[in-house]
Amino acid sequence: MKRPRSLFLLALLLLGGCAADGGPVGTGIAAISGNVVAVDTATDGATAESGLATALPFPVTVSIDEAPGIADTTDAEGNFELRGEFSGALTLRFRGDGIDATTPIDIPAGSVLVLEDVTLRRQSVEPANVRQLEFLGRIVMVDCVDDANGVLLVDDRAPGRNQFLVRISADTEITRRGGRPLACTALRVGDEVGIQGEVRLRTDRTIDALAIVVAPKNPPPDPGPVQPVRFTGTVVAADCTAEVLLLASVNGGTRVRLVPTTRYFTPDGHGGRRPIACTDLAPRGHVEGNGTVRLNNPGAIVAETIVFRPATRG
Repeated sequence: MKRPRSLFLLALLLLGGCAADGGPVGTGIAAISGNVVAVDTATDGATAESGLATALPFPVTVSIDEAPGIADTTDAEGNFELRGEFSGALTLRFRGDGIDATTPIDIPAGSVLVLEDVTLRRQSVEPANVRQLEFLGRIVMVDCVDDANGVLLVDDRAPGRNQFLVRISADTEITRRGGRPLACTALRVGDEVGIQGEVRLRTDRTIDALAIVVAPKNPPPDPGPVQPVRFTGTVVAADCTAEVLLLASVNGGTRVRLVPTTRYFTPDGHGGRRPIACTDLAPRGHVEGNGTVRLNNPGAIVAETIVFRPATRG
């Protein structure tokens, strides 16, 4: 059995490594998703209940300070998802009517972080739980107290190698790919692992492991970094079932992919715009939109927002 001092030294090594390695941009597509369930806009203190809404009273924009261009707006149920090439120490920001709240987060490259049942106050973010999913990395240090308890230092797959402290307890399920159970003492430096666990915001890259899989299945090849783009043109054809929009412009034809999260609008005649449906896209109408492309497949645009102006008659 190792003495507690070894765990303390391991924590110091982790903190030193985090300062030198990693950064806000990693490799592989990561995701941060969650749901906002309540907003408190009270001005008389963070614990005031008078401003607490049990349902989301207005859309909230969610973004990452260190990743400009990556943002999402909560839907009617408060759900949001940010997806892109980011990792390491980040600042997650929630903006809405009377709300501008941030929280520091740490996310391994190519992983998924889920914030469950978020309550927003004027300057604070309070999720009921935060889960770290699909973290694939390599063990660089093992310190097992016994077969069921210990800590790992794990590198993610970012170029600068963000490092995370993974805590193992009696509740952690450790297996080799295929399901064979393992003990903490069977883990070795250099092992490739997949990790799922729970994290607490505002901590030093520490994950309480719920499950660890040794030699996990490799993920599919990285489709490449995402680049935001604008597109414009005249509607040639729109097939909402096949999720395809064909546009003609002075530069030739453009093929746009329509996805369930694509939002459609049309000018309301008063300087604003109102929502419409995909089926309102009609031939010869004009489209301006925002979307994303993969840099290794620049011909495939995924639409995020489309503003449609019907063709004038005459």
